[in-house]
Amino acid sequence: MFPPQPPRISPPEPPRKPQQRLLTPSAPIRRPRRRIAQPGRRTFFDLTGFWEADGDRTNTVSPLLVQINQVGSGLAIWFSRPPGGLGGVNSVTVQGKSNWAHGVARGFAIDKDGKQLAETGARIPIRWFIGRLRDVGPVDLLGPSSPPPMFNPLDPWMSDGVRLLAEGFSGRGYLQYTKELGGRLLLGFDDKADKPMLALKHVEPTVRWPARLIATLPEKLRTETSMDQSRPIPQRVMAERLSLVSHSRVGPQAQLVEPRLALALKRWKGQKDEKQARAITRQEIAAMLEFGIDEPWRTRLRDRMAMVGRNFGLEIDGTWHSYYGWLNEVLQDEAAEPSPTKTGWSSQRVQEAIRELGVGADATFMYRLTFHDIGRQKIVTALRLAGSVGIVTIEKFKLTFKYDANGKRIYDRFGRPETGEPEPVEWENPSRIPMFVLLGRIDAGLTGAFGAEGAERFKDVAIEPAPSDATESKPPEKNKPPEKKPSDLTNIDIGSIDFRSELDLRSPNDFGGSILLVASVTSKFQVGNLLTKTILDSSLWQLRLSNGLWLDAVLDKDDSGLIKPPGNWGQLLNPNWWKDWRPKSVDVELFRVGLCGGLLGTLDQLLQAAKPESGPVPVFTEQNQIVVAGASAMFPYDSADLDAPLPGADATGRMLFERDLAEIRAVLDARGPAPLLLGFTSPEGPTSYNHDLADDRVRAAAQAVQDALGPLSARPPCRGEGHGEYPAEANGELTLSGMKIAGGGLPDPETYGSMEAFLRSRDAWTAKYWPEWRRVDLFVEGELVGRMMALPPPPDKPHP
Repeated sequence: MFPPQPPRISPPEPPRKPQQRLLTPSAPIRRPRRRIAQPGRRTFFDLTGFWEADGDRTNTVSPLLVQINQVGSGLAIWFSRPPGGLGGVNSVTVQGKSNWAHGVARGFAIDKDGKQLAETGARIPIRWFIGRLRDVGPVDLLGPSSPPPMFNPLDPWMSDGVRLLAEGFSGRGYLQYTKELGGRLLLGFDDKADKPMLALKHVEPTVRWPARLIATLPEKLRTETSMDQSRPIPQRVMAERLSLVSHSRVGPQAQLVEPRLALALKRWKGQKDEKQARAITRQEIAAMLEFGIDEPWRTRLRDRMAMVGRNFGLEIDGTWHSYYGWLNEVLQDEAAEPSPTKTGWSSQRVQEAIRELGVGADATFMYRLTFHDIGRQKIVTALRLAGSVGIVTIEKFKLTFKYDANGKRIYDRFGRPETGEPEPVEWENPSRIPMFVLLGRIDAGLTGAFGAEGAERFKDVAIEPAPSDATESKPPEKNKPPEKKPSDLTNIDIGSIDFRSELDLRSPNDFGGSILLVASVTSKFQVGNLLTKTILDSSLWQLRLSNGLWLDAVLDKDDSGLIKPPGNWGQLLNPNWWKDWRPKSVDVELFRVGLCGGLLGTLDQLLQAAKPESGPVPVFTEQNQIVVAGASAMFPYDSADLDAPLPGADATGRMLFERDLAEIRAVLDARGPAPLLLGFTSPEGPTSYNHDLADDRVRAAAQAVQDALGPLSARPPCRGEGHGEYPAEANGELTLSGMKIAGGGLPDPETYGSMEAFLRSRDAWTAKYWPEWRRVDLFVEGELVGRMMALPPPPDKPHP
C-alpha cells in the first residue's frame, strides 16, 4: 500500500558508564563480544490506518470500525461498533453473540520464514478477544462493569488469553489483503471458514495510541482522542452531513455536486407569496437537517457542520449569505408563519431541527447566574482569603445578533458579536430543587492606605500581639459592658454573571455538578471622596458543565476617573463645605490578582462531591502493571539472539517484539527525545558475563527498533545500556540513566562458593525472583512502555 522505506544505518553502541560492581573471588575471563546482525523487517505493505467495513443491503452504515497499527511483522488491531443512535446498522454477530461493542486482536503480517503474507494475498492469522458489555468498565477495567464504555478500553495484548482485567470471548480469525477488490482487507472471525465475514475499506492512514495512554489524558482531550481513534463517526455519515452545506464529488468521474441544501433554499426563496408551499419547503429543509447519533458524537458532528456552514455560502437573487445565514432566515420565517401541525411536522419540530445546528434568529443564549451568598474573609498580611456558601438562581435569555446593511454581524471592541436586548425564555424543564454554590477565593496585590483614616483601617485589620509575661495586664473595668467582637461573617456579594453560549440548555439542572473558575486582576486608587480612578478591572469566568462543555464570561469595567462633586450643590452655600469634601486618605491597590474556584449543584451533589474517593485505583495510573502483564518472553535463556526459534511457538522473539511495538507505534512516531533501553540480568553467573549479556540484549533491542520502524519513527535512535546483575542485588532506589529503579536486594550466589551450596542455604527462596530480572525495559519520555523478557532455563541447567 505504501512504498518501501530505505534501511537505516545501525546506531553506534552507546558509551558505557562506569557502574558499581560486586567483586567475586575469581572473576572469569570475559567472553568475546559478538556483533548483533539484524535483518531488515520493513514491508512493502503497511496496513497501518483506519478501516471501515463496507455496508450492504442490511447495513447502510459501516457496521464495524477497525484500527490497525503495524511495525515490522507485528499487527495490533482494535475494532468497535459504530456510535449508538445511528440508523441502518445491524449488529455484527460473532460466535452467536451480538451484545458486544469492542474487541482487540494481534497477528503477524510476515511469518517466521520471512514470507510477506499481505503482499502475496495470503491469509494473515490473528487471535482476537471481544469484551462483553457488562464486564468492561469505561476507563478502569478493575472498576464497576456498568454502564458500558463509549470507547474501546482494551489493548491488543489482552488477546493472548489474559483475562485478569475483563471477561469476554475469544477465537482465531484472519485478515487477507485483496488487490482484486480495490485494496479491500477481508476480515474473518473464524479461521476455518471458507468466506470472510466483512470487507474493510482503508479510510485514513492514522496511528492509534494505546488505550492505557489515552486514559491518562485530561478529560476533554481524552474524550476527543478516544472518539477520533477508537470509535469515530463513520465516513459515510460524516460525508452525508457535510454535503448539505458544501460541494461534494460523486461517481467514478468525481463529478462536483452542489450542496443538497442549495436547491431547497432557492425554492423556498422563490415562494414569496405561497405560504403553504413555503411551509412544505421549510419542513423538507428540517427533514434534511434532522439526524440521529448519540452524544458526544452529536456535538462533534454539529461542530464540523458549523465550521463548514458558516464559511460556505450561496447567492440567491443577487444576495449572498452563508448557508447558516440562510437557515437563520428560514427559522425567522417559520417563527412568523408556523407550519400547520396536520402535516406531521409541527412548527416546534421544524425550529428544533434548525436550532440543533446552533443557528437561528436566537442563535445564541445568555444564562444569568445570580449569587446570594454569605461567607468569611480574613486578611493575612498581603493575602485575602475568603470562602462562602449560597444559593444560585439561573435565568435564561435569548439574544438576537445585530447585522449591518451588508448582512454581516456587528462585533464589539472585545471581538464579541453585538446583540439586542436579552429576551427572557422560560425553562422547558423548570427545577424546583434549589441550586447551591460553594466558593473559595484567594487574592493578593500591592495595597496601601495613607492618611488618618487609612491608618485607622489598617489598625482594624492588624493582628494584635499575644500578651507576654513582661506585659502587665490591666484588670477589666467594673460596670462596663463587654465589647462585642466584630464578626468576620460578611456578604461576599458576587452579584450576577452573564454567560453567553450557543448551547440551548433545557433546565437549570443542566448546571448541576458544574465547576466554577474565576481569574481576576484589579488596579485602582481613590483619593478620599474627591477622586476615584480605576486603571484595570477585568475577570475571566469559566463554568465547566457536568457534560464537559464550557461556558465563558469576560467582565471588563470601563476606566473611570472622576472628581466627585458635593452631595448636592446646595451644600456650596455652607462656608465649611470644603471640610467634608477635602481628602483625608489615599487608598492604592495595584495589580491585585485573584483566583476563585467553586462547585455548583444541588445539596446532594455537593455532599457527594465532598466525599473522599474510594475504590480501586485505576489500572492506567500504574503503567508498570499493564506493561508487565503484557510482556512476552523474546530472548532465549542466556542469549541475546532475537531470531532464535522459541520452543513451541510459531514466532521468533523479534516478531513478538515487533508486535508489542505495534501497540505503541504512535508513541514512537511522535517527535521527542530518543527512547531509552535498560538491560538487566538475574544474579546467577559471573558479574562481567552478566554485564555483557545485558549489553548485548540492549544492542539487539535497539537495532530491532531501528530495523522495524526505520524512518517511520520521528525520534532519534534508541540509547541505552546494560546494567547486568547489579540492580537485582542492590538495595534501595537506584537512578539509572535518569530512571528510578527499585533494587532487588537479592544475594549473589557466587558468594556461596557454588550453586549447590546456595540452593542449600536459607537464601535459596530468593531464586524465585530471578526471572523478573532477565529483561530489557523500553522507556519513552520517562514512561515504561515496553518490556522484553527472557525464557526460563532449559531443564538440563543446574539452576533456575
